[in-house]
Amino acid sequence: MKFLQTDKRFWLSTVALFGILFMSNTAAALDAAYSRKGPFGGVGFLGGGAVLAGEDENTGLGDLGLNLQVGLGATENFTVSLNLDNRLQMGTHVVQGLIVPGPRFSLFLTKNVYLSAGVGLAIALNAEPKNDNSVGMNAGAGVGVEHFVNTNVAAWIGLGADYFLLTNADDILSFTISLGIRYY
Repeated sequence: MKFLQTDKRFWLSTVALFGILFMSNTAAALDAAYSRKGPFGGVGFLGGGAVLAGEDENTGLGDLGLNLQVGLGATENFTVSLNLDNRLQMGTHVVQGLIVPGPRFSLFLTKNVYLSAGVGLAIALNAEPKNDNSVGMNAGAGVGVEHFVNTNVAAWIGLGADYFLLTNADDILSFTISLGIRYY
């Protein structure tokens, strides 16, 4: 027990040092808490409906997907991200995949409500009407709500519309609801 009987000044200074380190670490964390500034990453799921705009008729499809994003918050109200959507669209006699990489811009109108818009490349696998691969462009817009569930993690839900202009394939108009999380 001689170890515990050492100089009390040593123990007091050690406790004080750890207290200062702990409190300063908490203060630094509070500085960046609930902030959209800086880098972020996220994942989301989407589902909805799509319409194939064919030459003769329009075909309804179900639309399911996974969204991955990496981005940067320029300000508290404006973020830029690189999104990668992986979608599966299914209907009667139609199953096709879409891979959609591209930038997305989000403007927060209030603390939680945002508008977003993006463009990107669209790669369709097994695209109608020829069941062939096709490449084109994508343009999309949406509205959503994001809420911080703790100091760094935010949950979001959004409504969106995308138009896919594809070469050698039917164009696609898609309406989705999506939900996910972001880590800031």
